[in-house]
Amino acid sequence: MVDPDTGKSVADGEVGTLCVTPLWTNHATPFLRWNSGDLISFVPHSKGNGPYADLFPMIRHANRTTGFFKVRGVNVNHAEFEDLMFRNAEVLDFQAVLETEDKTGREGLRVLIEVKGTCDAETARLQVAEAVKRIFEFSPQVQLLQRGTLAIEFERSLKAPRFVDRRQ
Repeated sequence: MVDPDTGKSVADGEVGTLCVTPLWTNHATPFLRWNSGDLISFVPHSKGNGPYADLFPMIRHANRTTGFFKVRGVNVNHAEFEDLMFRNAEVLDFQAVLETEDKTGREGLRVLIEVKGTCDAETARLQVAEAVKRIFEFSPQVQLLQRGTLAIEFERSLKAPRFVDRRQ
């Protein structure tokens, strides 16, 4: 278990990223470290009282850092969401922003989209909202942006931040 920001080991019971180093033998030098993207905590001994309680350590899953997000209890895979968005021929670019709604305190998804200039923007916005509702079973807020707005934001980053978590 390592700290996701520093890469340093974390103490037993603290939450860190699961990082696996495969070894061929106990004497080999590892040449590969794989960061799973899972946030876990390591418990050296079970709290149970069975015959194996003190024998096997436990890894408790706390969260996942990459590849999907959860909105109102629904897991949304990043690749699946991207596929949905780019299957819509009217959508040029998008960004999914997870937010805490002001009035209710519930988490929600705001989808920022840019559409082709030749289409009816409001129809495209409604199509995106309906598709997300149909596939993922929750209703997002869909906001239209001027063409090029997302490109300006994406240019500031090394990798385009298509999925942004701003929940509190």
